[in-house]
Amino acid sequence: MMVAALRCAKSGHDLLPEYNKFVREKRSVLKLGNGVLRSHFAKGRNAKQALRAYDRYAVSLANRYGAGSGDLSECKHMKLLVTAAVQSDSRLTSLVDIAQQHALSPELPGGRCGIVMASKGQP
Repeated sequence: MMVAALRCAKSGHDLLPEYNKFVREKRSVLKLGNGVLRSHFAKGRNAKQALRAYDRYAVSLANRYGAGSGDLSECKHMKLLVTAAVQSDSRLTSLVDIAQQHALSPELPGGRCGIVMASKGQP
């Protein structure tokens, strides 16, 4: 979202206040999600390899989604995404739901993460 917010700001659609609010208010859930990703990349690697793999993945996501992808290429759609994220409760599953609603399902190298989370409407 950060790259998209910066891109949109340069095109006259300032999402940075909403993005910054999201980061401030959801810091703990963002840290949790980041930890899940880091754990995924740590499997079978030493610390340096894991960090390098994680960094490559994070940069690829920023490049893929920050440059625009499908409906999110328009800043008005990114605004809907950021607004939904800000208004969500502070649960990781809520952010996963929002990502899925916006057709954001990036693939992880080595397959899906082994951690399963229940989502709304699921046990």
